[in-house]
Amino acid sequence: MPRGRPKSNGNPFVDLPSEWKVKADSSSIVELNAVLAEIAKSEEQMQLEKESDPDLASAKEEYEEAMAGYREAKRLNRLKTKYTLRVLAAREQRAS
Repeated sequence: MPRGRPKSNGNPFVDLPSEWKVKADSSSIVELNAVLAEIAKSEEQMQLEKESDPDLASAKEEYEEAMAGYREAKRLNRLKTKYTLRVLAAREQRAS
């Protein structure tokens, strides 16, 4: 099974059902405003469900724990890079 989204070929709305787009294209301004209100309600409901989803919270905790070692390694690599650049800059100043 292919991963990710299908290629859009420059069309950002490729994932929307054709029937929905046809209906939106033929809607009045009042109807379009009602559609926007429904979308906003749906987004709010999804956010509430997401915040109260115990499986998602557990997965987030597991992810954070799994990433801890990588974060620390990245932090140390950044510090090593900064220190090495500082040493190089000091040596270059002395050499000139």
